[in-house]
Amino acid sequence: MLKFKEITIEDKEIIDSYFKKMGYQNSEACFTTMFIWKDVVNIRFTIEDGFLLLTGQYKNHPPYAYFPTGEGDLKGVIEKLMEYFNHNGKKLVIKPLLDSTKKMVEELFPGKFSYREIRYSSDYIYLAEDLINLK
Repeated sequence: MLKFKEITIEDKEIIDSYFKKMGYQNSEACFTTMFIWKDVVNIRFTIEDGFLLLTGQYKNHPPYAYFPTGEGDLKGVIEKLMEYFNHNGKKLVIKPLLDSTKKMVEELFPGKFSYREIRYSSDYIYLAEDLINLK
């Protein structure tokens, strides 16, 4: 069974090493973001079968897992996440999913998951000029 632990500053090097390998460009793929939000979102992590696994839960919302970061048997590690969540009486929710990671999940588990966009969780890019002028 997976065992998750709280993120500490001492974990920066190992967590960063996984994020750098994968090259994701979303705000969650950053140790600093994880560390800042770790208490608010109850972020926990473990290393399993060559993957960085992260879980979180914001207030009374359902717990979720971040998409596994690493190399190896992706299907096997997602199955371990499903088992972990199932053992805790929860359904596995994976977020955020990029188009590329969603495609991987669909190919590995056809018809197993449903997908929906959560707009309030999206990353946004603003033009500096628009922010200055409050556009």
